[in-house]
Amino acid sequence: MTRVDHTPGAWPLSLGESGRLLLLTVVAGLLVYGYPLTHFSLPIDGEFPDNFDQTIAFGRWGHSLLRAWLLPEPFVPFFTLLVALLALSLAAVLAARLLDLAGLPALAFTSLMVGFPQLAYQFEFINQADTLAIGYLLAIAATGLFVHAVARRGAPRWAALVLATGCYAYAIGIYQSLVVVPPLMLLGRLAFAAESDPDATPRQGLAQLAGFALIAVCAVGVYLLVTRWTQAHFAVDGSSYLAGFVNLDIGLQDYLHAVAGQFALGLTGRQNFGLGSFALASAASALLVVLALARLGTLGPARTGYRVLLILGILLLPFAFCLTSRYALPPRILVGTNLALALLVTLALRRCDPRWLAGLAALLLLVHGARVSQLFASDAAVRQADVLMANRIATTLYQQYPDFDPSRTPVYFHGGIANDSVHKLPDSDVFGSSFFAWDGGNNIRLRLFFRYYGIGEWRNADRDETRRALSHVEAMPTWPNPNAIQRHDGVMIVKLGEHRGWLPFSVD
Repeated sequence: MTRVDHTPGAWPLSLGESGRLLLLTVVAGLLVYGYPLTHFSLPIDGEFPDNFDQTIAFGRWGHSLLRAWLLPEPFVPFFTLLVALLALSLAAVLAARLLDLAGLPALAFTSLMVGFPQLAYQFEFINQADTLAIGYLLAIAATGLFVHAVARRGAPRWAALVLATGCYAYAIGIYQSLVVVPPLMLLGRLAFAAESDPDATPRQGLAQLAGFALIAVCAVGVYLLVTRWTQAHFAVDGSSYLAGFVNLDIGLQDYLHAVAGQFALGLTGRQNFGLGSFALASAASALLVVLALARLGTLGPARTGYRVLLILGILLLPFAFCLTSRYALPPRILVGTNLALALLVTLALRRCDPRWLAGLAALLLLVHGARVSQLFASDAAVRQADVLMANRIATTLYQQYPDFDPSRTPVYFHGGIANDSVHKLPDSDVFGSSFFAWDGGNNIRLRLFFRYYGIGEWRNADRDETRRALSHVEAMPTWPNPNAIQRHDGVMIVKLGEHRGWLPFSVD
């Protein structure tokens, strides 16, 4: 692939070269996610056959509408993840074009963006893997349309701005954390322009950021209006997923200490299993800042400060949600880290021999592929154990109560098992988690798990039936003792643990 001359506002790559880059990027994605593509096991949340109302309640109407009109609900093994990789690869190629990258640097950039294991924590929730990737594509497209509008006048400019706002709003409507991706992409484009375009001035860049801030405000406004309308139209009560992580009820000093700790874990790549290579992004940003400061005499204070701010913005923006809580956030919320890594590493090494950057990207592709495979393999191993346990429970139940009629007798699962499988990796979030441990025992999830694998079509005990069951569980042993399965007062009780787990209603 060779570099192509272009005029301001035009794309740097020909369609043929973009097609080759897309193909190679897809191959890189297939190498990293080969294991989950070929070894499917039911992930957490995958047991629900219809997530429409829940996603509408969460304000993810973009996801809901894609599922209702285009994509299968809730997922299709292999196909859903493949669509996700294709959409993410398209987003990476579009980002490379926005950065005026070609040849080996372009391929290194897209490989880093697609292959970084952070998105594995998104793809673990297979019911939203493809929509999340489509949202990522729309988020990058929003920045591209804004850049296109900057170079236009009159009606074409306004049309591009309206489309940019629509893409931005729809991306947030798929997954709210994607709100950071468009400004992150714009920061990256400005940082690359500052390095390669001697005519680029801080004033021009800051003007673009200010203009894009208005687009962001409009997009958030559109998102909120559509959220309110969809929840009213479908008669669903709103429920904020992100609000569940907000925790600021501490003193300022404790808050700053907790937030600084979260940033430190993220910037050094120690937050979760497989994210260690993000430390390279921090190292790259440090190198870029040092190089900018070394040219202070040539660039002047304004240009130097501008470049430093762009670099720090790219590095820190993906962790902006850490400001909302004193607790570590799930890695699936940090959706901008893969883009930040690709931007900073490519920007730091683009002035070197392209083969060095390509070699580093190839090495990281292997490392990331190993990490992603380990994460999904841990899920597969624990799920096999879950299926074995479910079969043993069903067998024991029918051996002890051959007259059990699932259409007449409800089943109540009390408590859950310890989530301490030898296959669970350290700091791996929900990967390697057992259905029998989730929420300390979740009757709804367990019933759907049994049904998905064809082990039993049972119904959950309601509030009154659960109250009756609770009066007997204390005297019962816990599984795997066969007497952990008993029938009392018309309720089949399966005691998995001593402490009551999550229930959809109050029984106190």
